[in-house]
Amino acid sequence: MRMTGGMPILAVFFVGSLGCAGDPAPSGKDSGDDCCGTGGADDPADGSGDGTADGGPVDPCATKRVEVGTGASAFEPFGDPAAAIMVHGPQGGWHMLGSLRTTGLQQVVSVVYTITDLGSGVEISRNNYRVGTIFDAETCVGTYPGMYGYLLITPLVDGERDTPPELLSWAPLQLCMSADDGEDSAEACVELTAEPDPIDVASGLAPPRPE
Repeated sequence: MRMTGGMPILAVFFVGSLGCAGDPAPSGKDSGDDCCGTGGADDPADGSGDGTADGGPVDPCATKRVEVGTGASAFEPFGDPAAAIMVHGPQGGWHMLGSLRTTGLQQVVSVVYTITDLGSGVEISRNNYRVGTIFDAETCVGTYPGMYGYLLITPLVDGERDTPPELLSWAPLQLCMSADDGEDSAEACVELTAEPDPIDVASGLAPPRPE
């Protein structure tokens, strides 16, 4: 039975799990998109999405899909070109804000949120969440905003350059999310530019935007 409505619930576990490394979905599950795809496995071949093969009504829960976005209090698609700020937190660390939108999955999902530096291929963030999405049962769409991807850049440290704004400002990153409801799963990625926090630019810790 699919859960409906209700306030989101969240528990965070910082342990290893499946990320966006192209791991296959468990047998019998619809894996939805490939790592960076946007279409579900059940989409019609012509992409119309307006009916089943026999002309019957579409089941909104049939296609398993994940979309990656931003937004602190609501899901917001990334702009074009996509960019995300490396927020300098009050306790001294850095994170990137990510939000999730699922289609065809149940309300409660386990999420793996990863960030990879494309220049080096080094994964600089891996965070595990279990969340209750803000769920619309009629459309089978769930959203969960405001998840933190904490930036851990130890493998990239170069002498005195040992902070995210010094090492990653204006660099290309890949932000991925996978979601699993225990029966089905899907994942997606977005490539974006890492923007430094304005306070780091003002302090000289990060360089200004390249001309």
